This record gives sequence, structure tokens and C-alpha cells, in this order.
Amino acid sequence: MSKPFLRYVKFILKFILSKLSHDDKFSLVRFLLPEISAADRLWLARSLLPELDYAENWNNTDPNTNGEYWLLQKVAPRCSIVCDVGAHVGNWTNACLMANPNVHIYAFEASPPTQEQFSRRFASAPNVHLLRVGLGDESAMLKFYDHGTGSGLSGFFSRELSVGKEPQQVIQVACAPLDDLPEFANKTIDFLKIDTEGSEMRVLRGSKTLLAQKRIRLIQFEYGGTWIDAKEFLADAFHFFKQLGYSFGRLFPKDIQWISNFDHRKLENYKYSNYVACASYEDMVALGLEND
Repeated sequence: MSKPFLRYVKFILKFILSKLSHDDKFSLVRFLLPEISAADRLWLARSLLPELDYAENWNNTDPNTNGEYWLLQKVAPRCSIVCDVGAHVGNWTNACLMANPNVHIYAFEASPPTQEQFSRRFASAPNVHLLRVGLGDESAMLKFYDHGTGSGLSGFFSRELSVGKEPQQVIQVACAPLDDLPEFANKTIDFLKIDTEGSEMRVLRGSKTLLAQKRIRLIQFEYGGTWIDAKEFLADAFHFFKQLGYSFGRLFPKDIQWISNFDHRKLENYKYSNYVACASYEDMVALGLEND
């Protein structure tokens, strides 16, 4: 294709995309991309990157449209015990309670000032249990890079490498493996949600015994630029779950794309996205995910 023609195509596509819903954008882009050459796709991708990303559900941080709340509303009514790891100020916990007021939520938040915000918000909710500890793969006091009260950047890894942000302060925070916590000694966790700004793999490694025993039925975890800071790979997560016999998939706005073979050319891109893992087909059925 000539450059003038591609510019015309770009203009038409932008106009069409501006008139479509999120689902229709996704369907259109997935239809068009296989029909053009790799070189033309690259040129269009550079020109339409935000639209392409949005259509393919990359870098969509809105839980109302990226599939997070869709999954929560689908699964939470079927859960008894849920863990919100990286609970922040409690938006996900609140959405979980709205989907199932009777579910027991164990919330983990490492930032002391954010813990206080969370605690005040759910002071009258007896089934919300705040554990003032970070989760990881060892019991230790670790450096915590605090970007301020309520900041979504705070975590156990410096954000200077990926986004060039320096923390307001660096403090020491207690961290422990989920496997070692007495609260879950004889319990099965129905849904484990992890949003820990780069330490997702540490949380998973610290939960390996529970996972191997299939006592965590469903996991959702965040992936993105924070994994650059942590020097982790999504491929590690895929093979970690595969070895434990879990199904692995990427979360979309209204479904899950289950992945049988990992292709780093498509997936190891460090773009914000969410992934899920499920312990068994029986758990998929019980949680209402067998058709997703």
C-alpha cells in the first residue's frame, strides 16, 4: 500500500472507531489485522496505537470496561472466601461486597497510610478483614517505595526504571508468604486477586503450597510495566501455573481467552493487562466460567 492510501485508511479507521462501542472496535480490528501485510500493520499500529491497544484490551486500566468487574460480578456470588492482595483504598473490595454482601474478604495492603484509609472505609463491615502485611515469597522486612497516601504507584519495587518516578519515601514493611498465614491453614480461597505493582510473581511463589493443593480456585493478577521494575516475565507466570495444572488465560471485557501455548511475540509486551488462572474444569463450571 502507498503512504497516501494508508493515510486515507487511517482517517477512515479513526472515524469508524470513534463511532463504535468497545466490543465492536475489538471485533473490527481483529478482523482487519490478518488482512494486511506485516509492514502495513506496523505502520498502522504506530498511527493507531491507542485505538489498537484499546480494541485489544491493552493498557485499559478502567475495571468497569477491562473485564475486572465483569469477572468479579460473575464469580463473587459463588464465593465464600476472597483475597484482595494490594487492596489499596478498597475499590475492588467494595465492588466485591456489592456483588456478594456475605462473602468474607481478606484484604492485604502494605502501605501504612493507605491501610488507614481502607480501615476507615470498611470499619462497619464485619466480613472484611484487613491484614496489615505485604504478601511475597519470604517472611522479611522489605523496602517499600511509598509514593504518597493512596498512590497506585507504591510497592516493593522502585518505579524509576519503567516510568521515571521517584518515591516520596522508602520505608521497611513486613512481608510474608500466603502459605504461612494461619488464617488460611484449613481453608480454600475461592478467588485470589493480586495487584501489587510488580510483586505479583512473588505473591504467587509464596502461595505455591496452597496452589499445588488446589486450595486457591481462581486467581486474577495484573501484568504490565511494573514487571520491568521487578525483572519478571509473563512467560514465568504461564509456566508456573502450567506446572501446577492450572488453566491460564487473558482477561477481556466480557470473556477470558484461555491460552494453551505461550507466544512471547504476542504476550510479553509489558502492556497493562490482567490474567487469570483456574484450578480445574470443575472449578470453572462452579464459578460460571466454563463458556469463557
